[in-house]
Amino acid sequence: MLDDGSFVEFDAALASVNALGFVSPRHVYEQKLSESRGQTGLNDALITGSGAIDGMPLCLSVTEFEFIGGSMGCAYGERLARVIERAADARLPLLTINASGGARQEEGRWRSSRWQRST
Repeated sequence: MLDDGSFVEFDAALASVNALGFVSPRHVYEQKLSESRGQTGLNDALITGSGAIDGMPLCLSVTEFEFIGGSMGCAYGERLARVIERAADARLPLLTINASGGARQEEGRWRSSRWQRST
């Protein structure tokens, strides 16, 4: 979709951590993060950057579903906030391509596991 060679990635080094202490009956969240990093070569589900379409510059964010189903962790939120700010500061359009299935799944597991531990 982007002009060849126009993509410049932002904040690729930002990586999610288990800031809320997610636990699940089958997986350790840190292990899922590590496995997703190894499988995708990415540090998070959201890829942000700038590029051009038909020579017109823009900022963009794309969710990679293969990274824990597009799970929205702390790095996802920070990357999204930063690309929004960059687009606004540069007065460029922002294109977002979203795919998610992991955010509420992980949150639900965390709440369920937390409730079970406290009762």
